[in-house]
Amino acid sequence: MPRGRSGIISWWRGRRLFATADTFELVAASAAHYQALGYAYMVIEATNQWTGAACEVLGGVRVHFAPFQGRQMVHQSAEPLEDTVTSANGWLSNKDSGSMFYVIRLA
Repeated sequence: MPRGRSGIISWWRGRRLFATADTFELVAASAAHYQALGYAYMVIEATNQWTGAACEVLGGVRVHFAPFQGRQMVHQSAEPLEDTVTSANGWLSNKDSGSMFYVIRLA
């Protein structure tokens, strides 16, 4: 890969997939992988505090934050609707946090 390329990491961490303690190793291994491929930067979407903490430790720069409950984003419905994203209250999540994007310089 030529220098100057950016890798984007976005994954959904489910409790059943891997332990919270493994988050740092996953972020660090991803950074090492992209660096070995010649990438200069890595962009990571952190939707939980563990991924965010790993990015902070690796010197990630916060570039964008979107709160889950900043404004109602989806159709409000007590019942699921076909072909429509819904939630009971219109929020993306019941969590009071949000999604932070980080950039980690690899070069």
